[in-house]
Amino acid sequence: AINANGLDVTNSPENLQTIVDSLNDVRDGQVDNTDLTNIGVNPVDGVSLKAINDAIKDADTNVDDTSEVQAIVDAIAKLNAGEANNTSDLTLEDLATLGLTEPDGKEAIDADKLADINAAINRDGTDVTNRLAFVQDIIDVLYGLESGMLTPEKLATLGVELPEGVDIDALNEVILDTDTSITNADDVQKVVDALDKLNDGERDDNSSLTAEDLATLGITLEGEAITDAELIQAINDAIDAEGLDVTNSVGNLQDLVNSIADVIEGEGDKEDFDNVGVVVPDGVSEEAINYVINDPDTDVKTPSDLQDVINAIDKMNKGEAGDNSSLTAEDLATLGVTDPDGEGFTEAEIAAINEAIDAEGIDATNNPAGLQDIVDSLDNIEKGEASDRDLINVGVEKPAGVEVAAINAVIKDADTDVDDTSEV
Repeated sequence: AINANGLDVTNSPENLQTIVDSLNDVRDGQVDNTDLTNIGVNPVDGVSLKAINDAIKDADTNVDDTSEVQAIVDAIAKLNAGEANNTSDLTLEDLATLGLTEPDGKEAIDADKLADINAAINRDGTDVTNRLAFVQDIIDVLYGLESGMLTPEKLATLGVELPEGVDIDALNEVILDTDTSITNADDVQKVVDALDKLNDGERDDNSSLTAEDLATLGITLEGEAITDAELIQAINDAIDAEGLDVTNSVGNLQDLVNSIADVIEGEGDKEDFDNVGVVVPDGVSEEAINYVINDPDTDVKTPSDLQDVINAIDKMNKGEAGDNSSLTAEDLATLGVTDPDGEGFTEAEIAAINEAIDAEGIDATNNPAGLQDIVDSLDNIEKGEASDRDLINVGVEKPAGVEVAAINAVIKDADTDVDDTSEV
């Protein structure tokens, strides 16, 4: 203190006593501006006496002399400037100088936390100007993130605002998810924004989650990140449908994603269908639905595709039951039923298919494979290449003694035009 630019003690025992008294005030954490002048500490505009004394009295500091008080003043000035300009660049030494430690107060701040602390100070949250306790609060919250015990108050400390409708429990659920890594205020903000977007999409039936949103929320497919654009669109379509309500529920969102995957793989069950929001009428079997999905001639990727399949099966079943089948070319394509010649169905061929369904041949109820057999048999008949099985498939009764070869001969005759079951 004597060597600093404080009181001049030349020929002045009285001034020397004043310096000693001021140093005692330092040790007691009760310095005032006179004390600082006496011991030669250079003041900095904006640095409060309370902040200086708070640092001196902190159990994690040991301040005895002018240089140590000056270090505190300079560190607080640096803190204030960073807050004012959103350019905080405190060092580990600065934090130690100010008595800022890990939450337990026993360890110095980890180097890998330093950037997160400065980033949080730079956010528009708690104003830390001359407020060392608030900086410690930020540190405590950052160290406690992994516990998933955030509160609205702790969010405010990090400068994160919880939008209306976003549940703090949903946020903590994401933080605790093993597929996420939430370590700083920016990470928390991303989760909050993604949850808000999830909720808005569910409410307004206009979900637009992205691959980044899904990753932020910890949503994966068999442990892998979801990047496929068609799958992401299917997820958004399912959110918009009347399936699982994903509002504030990443658990339901993950269930929905898993159900979409089951459906696409042709392994869906009632729970999956309910989850993705499709309606399965009475009488439509899971086996029939999955058979169509697994058919190489279908491409079921979205809930709307799935609903089309279900509706087509229901229509097929009702036509079989009422002997009034009215399948269209679109229905046949939806069910994966193809023209054996690869030329597409004519109106006459579609009429023949519906007539065969109404006849007493193959029962098409929940039987898309049987429907394809009917189509194949009709094609063989039209070519004059029918077998006994083909006749049975399309519901033609062949009396004893009538040979299939004779039937084929008539069909092939240039003067006949046999297209359907009744003509056969």
